[in-house]
Amino acid sequence: AAGRELAKKAALFSRLRRIQTDHEVHRVKSIIYYMLHKPFEPTFIVDVTDSYEKKMEAIKAYKSQIRLISDYGGLLRAIRIRDQLYGSKIEVEYGEPFSSDSPLKMDDPVAF
Repeated sequence: AAGRELAKKAALFSRLRRIQTDHEVHRVKSIIYYMLHKPFEPTFIVDVTDSYEKKMEAIKAYKSQIRLISDYGGLLRAIRIRDQLYGSKIEVEYGEPFSSDSPLKMDDPVAF
């Protein structure tokens, strides 16, 4: 929840002209949130089946960084099960859930 609020405030401040930074003023069109620890109802799910094993290899590369998890194997199983659950909702093997507070542009609704 804190990360979500931080992202919203950063998006707001990015368009304010009176705040002096080294960056140009710009408008953030949308913020997309990825589900980590706290579940939410996703507004869309991405099919990641083709790249799933690469994702798991990338997570395993950070094993030494995840010191607070006593059951590392359980974490990997939980991630796989969650991704299978969300994949099943869109009829694929693995899916990643995301959420957006604003509507996302879709050029071809039939392409889904």
